Amino acid sequence: MTRVNVPAPVPQQPAMGAGVPAAIVQGAVCSVMARVVDKFRSNPPDWLTALWDMLPRPWDH
Repeated sequence: MTRVNVPAPVPQQPAMGAGVPAAIVQGAVCSVMARVVDKFRSNPPDWLTALWDMLPRPWDH
């Protein structure tokens, strides 16, 4: 029985620069999320403060 060596298919590489728009979008999303988190830290909404105050504090017992 003879074996025929068939080369494995070569995975296609994306064209150069194809990931650039995705990287720009990802950077923009990270920037917006950082601003939202900073805003919530400096001035949390009332519902978030109420939820935080309802959490049990093991160090108080």
